[in-house]
Amino acid sequence: MDCPYVDCNADHFQNGDTHCGNCSRQLKPCKKCGMPNRSFAVYCRECGGALPDSASDWPVFKGSSQAIGVNRFVISARVSELSIEEMGAFQLPDRCKALLMYEDHLFAISQSGEVKIIDVSQEPVKERISFNAGGNIYAVPALHQGSLYVGTEKSLQAYSLGHLFPQAPSARPRWELPLSGTPIRSLVPVENRLFLMLACPDRRHQIHVVNDIQTDPPEPPIKVYAGSHLSSMAGHFMAKSKKIYFLSDEGAGRIKLHFMEHAAGSNPERVSLPLKRPPSEFRKQIPIAVIGAKIFTVFRKEETLYRLDANSGEIDSLICKNVKNFAMASISDPVVINSRGLFLKRMNQQIDLEDGQTIKGSPLVLKDCAVALGMGDGNIRLYDIRNPGSFKICEVSDRPTDQITTMAAVKDIIAAGNDKGVVKIYRLR
Repeated sequence: MDCPYVDCNADHFQNGDTHCGNCSRQLKPCKKCGMPNRSFAVYCRECGGALPDSASDWPVFKGSSQAIGVNRFVISARVSELSIEEMGAFQLPDRCKALLMYEDHLFAISQSGEVKIIDVSQEPVKERISFNAGGNIYAVPALHQGSLYVGTEKSLQAYSLGHLFPQAPSARPRWELPLSGTPIRSLVPVENRLFLMLACPDRRHQIHVVNDIQTDPPEPPIKVYAGSHLSSMAGHFMAKSKKIYFLSDEGAGRIKLHFMEHAAGSNPERVSLPLKRPPSEFRKQIPIAVIGAKIFTVFRKEETLYRLDANSGEIDSLICKNVKNFAMASISDPVVINSRGLFLKRMNQQIDLEDGQTIKGSPLVLKDCAVALGMGDGNIRLYDIRNPGSFKICEVSDRPTDQITTMAAVKDIIAAGNDKGVVKIYRLR
C-alpha cells in the first residue's frame, strides 16, 4: 500500500497505520478494507466506502449538534493525578472567535476571519496552513464530511479540507454563496444540508437551509422561518431521526417549539408545537441543548433551567435555578455556572468562587473526569467532576485582563483561546 499523499513515495504500510513513516502526515485508515487514506478523506480510495466523521471530534459549536458541551473521551485519572503538558501556543491577529478539532487537527478562527489549522497528532504541534476568509466572523464555523463551512458578514463559504493539504495548498473556497447584508449567527450541518440562522437589520432572525452542500455550488439558501425572538438551533441526530430544534417567542406569553422534520431526508418540514404553560420568556443568549427528544433551555424567571419534551410541548421538569450558562454531562446531570460559581447537579454541590473571580463563557465537560472553566483571570480551571473541591490550572495568559473566549477538547487534548488572539494547547495525562 502506498502513501495517499501524491508527493510521497512511501509504500510500506501496515493495516491500521495512522501516520506515514516517510512524510509523517496523518493517515485515515478505512475500517472496512484497511487502506490508508489522507486526512479529511470522505471516501476510501480503495473500496469506495464512506469514511464517516469521528464521534470524538469537536467540529461545531459546543462540540456537537446537540450543543451539550461534552468531550466523550474518558480520561480515567482524577484531576489531582493529571499531568498538564503544554503542547504548543500561537498567536491569531485578533480575538479568538472559535476553536474546533477534527481528525487530530485544531482549527483556530479569529474574529476578523483568520483561519489557522494546526496538526496536534504529534509533538511539537505543527501549523499546516493559514488563510483569511475575507470578512468578520460572528458564528462558530462548522466542520462536516471533509469541508469547513464559514459564515462571514456577507457570504457563506465552503472549503474542501483535501484541497488545503496537498503539496501546493489552495485556500480558495470550494463555493461561496452571497448573503444580503446580514451576518450568520449559527451553523448546523446535517448530512447533505446546512441550516443557518441570520440576524437581520430589523432585529428579526431568519432560519435558512442550504441543500446539496456537496454540490459545487449549491442552490442559494431557502428561508424556512423568520421571527424576532428565536433561540439557537440544536439537534440530536440518531439513525432513524434527524431533527433540528429551536424555540420562538410569539409575544403575549406564547412560546412555540419548532423542529425540522426530515432534516436529512427529502424536503425538510417545519413542525410547531405551542409550549404548554411557559414560566416566562426564554433566555435567547443562552444556547439550548438537545438529548434525544428532550430540550434544555433557560427561562428568564429566576434564570431557571427546564427540560422540555419535544413530542408533547410539555415542560418535563425544573432542573435548577440561577443559571448563567450550562453543559449537560447526561440527561439528568447538568453542569451549571451560576452567580456564585459552579454547581454540579449530580452531587448537589456548589463551588463558590473567590471574591473578584469570574467565569467566562460556557463550561466544557471532560467526560467522567473534569469540568473546564474559562476564568476571568485569563486561565482555565479544571475541576474534578467527582471531587470538585480541588482544581488545577492551565495557564493561558499571565495578564489578568485577558479573557478566555473559547475552548475545545478531543481525546486527552484541550485548547483555549482568548480575546488577545493567544491560543494554547495542552495534553492531559
